[in-house]
Amino acid sequence: MLKGRLIDASTIIIDNVGLPVIETEPPAAMDGYVSRPSWIEGDGAITQVWTLVPLAGTVTDAVERLARMQAANLPDDKAAEVPLLFPAWSGDDVAYSVGDRVVFEGVLYKVLLDHRSQMDWAPDISPSLFAPLLPGQDGSVGAWVQPDSTNGYSKGDRVTHNGKVWESTADGNVWTPDTVGAPWREVGD
Repeated sequence: MLKGRLIDASTIIIDNVGLPVIETEPPAAMDGYVSRPSWIEGDGAITQVWTLVPLAGTVTDAVERLARMQAANLPDDKAAEVPLLFPAWSGDDVAYSVGDRVVFEGVLYKVLLDHRSQMDWAPDISPSLFAPLLPGQDGSVGAWVQPDSTNGYSKGDRVTHNGKVWESTADGNVWTPDTVGAPWREVGD
């Protein structure tokens, strides 16, 4: 085992007299990052540690990129709380997959069918390709909006309608809350 003295986070003098030097394997770096080594002294040894560093940009850029990657895995109600983490829709032959989310004119949409975008297939005029996430589908209480068959309210979603608060009692709920027999229950005003 090598022994040495730590001079600073990046420099060790190997003298076979000082503290044991423990080398470690670098972690796998994801695309756009590189693993950078440094050293720390503690617990009677000098240990190699690794930091994932972006190849380009700033730490803020890296944090934003990581947040965007994690946002892709959020359920719809949580995604609706952070629409700025999703890309703006583009009509420039972009490949979209089922479940992707995009922002168009300030509204967060979910992709319903795999397709390549084109300018005349914007989310607001292509209900077979996109469904907007509606108010009340993000865990808050939002003003009721008539959904399409592709984006009905889920059980537990809450909305306001005609001055009252309603909670959906069924998934895929596309009915008006105050309609007799509709799967909503009044929970207050």
